[in-house]
Order: sequence, then C-alpha cells, then structure tokens
Amino acid sequence: MEAENASPAPIDFRTAFCQSRGLPEKRFEEEVLKRTLTWNARLVRPIISLFHPDAFYPEISLVRQAGDKIDFDDIRLDIDFYQHKFVSNSSVRDLFRFRVSGIRLQRLALNAFRSTRGSGRARRATSSN
Repeated sequence: MEAENASPAPIDFRTAFCQSRGLPEKRFEEEVLKRTLTWNARLVRPIISLFHPDAFYPEISLVRQAGDKIDFDDIRLDIDFYQHKFVSNSSVRDLFRFRVSGIRLQRLALNAFRSTRGSGRARRATSSN
C-alpha cells in the first residue's frame, strides 16, 4: 500500500533534459554547452580547443556537475561558484565573454525539471530529520 502513495524517485538534470528533448544522454554536455555558451565562445571554442584542449574545462565541468543534480537550487549554487571562481577572476573570460550563461543554464534546468516532474518548481532537497 505504501508503494502506491510513494512519489516517483527524483531524476537528475541530465536525465530530465534528455528525456524532455528525446536525446541520448551521451549528447547532454554538447547540447547544453551549445545552448548556454555565449555566441562568441561557441564561435571560437573549436579553434581554441585545438591549441588549448582544456581552455573550456570550467564550462564543461559546470555542465557535468549540473547534470548530476536533482535539485534546482544546487544547480544555482554550482553556477554561483563557477561565476565567482572562473568568470569574475578571469579578465579573458570576462572581457571576451567566453563563458556559460548562468541564466540560460538555469532556464534549461527549470524547464527540463518541469517537463518531467509536472508543473511547479523543481524539487528541493528535504531533510531526513
């Protein structure tokens, strides 16, 4: 009887995003980067990556970390950390805007969670106490 009333297990952003778009999960990172990198970063990324393969590591890492999250607020914390550590402390990223748009990433996550969980805000972590 308890199983009937149990809510479905929460899914992470990666799964929600891919389900909502009918994509295989192996395409998650590239699809999210394509939608969240600023236009000039998308333009120069292939060229810069030839000479400096790790140049966009912070952006890729942010997307990977966000993909593992089941809570929208945790994704916002990841974005805040990324912006503080890698954008505001990097004159190149800031000047040329070679970065992920935090607003776009939040919008993608919120829309993906809503499409797979129904209406309302994305799940907030609850205490087990």
